[in-house]
Amino acid sequence: MSEFETMTYQRIGRIGYLMFNRPQALNAVNDQFVQDIDDALLEFDIDEEAWVCIMHGAGRSFCAGADISGGSGEKSRMWRGMGGGL
Repeated sequence: MSEFETMTYQRIGRIGYLMFNRPQALNAVNDQFVQDIDDALLEFDIDEEAWVCIMHGAGRSFCAGADISGGSGEKSRMWRGMGGGL
């Protein structure tokens, strides 16, 4: 199993399981989440034993969308890059 800051990835048989793990933020996407999902999906992609990846969220939400606070009260780089810095 691989652990990232905002998610975990593990393969059982031919199935990869990617669990978003920010339940306190309803698994909202922040800058670290974007980096982690890129890394986790790359790990899945290069694993020739993994045929399918199931994504799921910890807690009561799969993913609430973008976390525009960035955790510091400022809009995140991800949000500003999407045109949200207006």
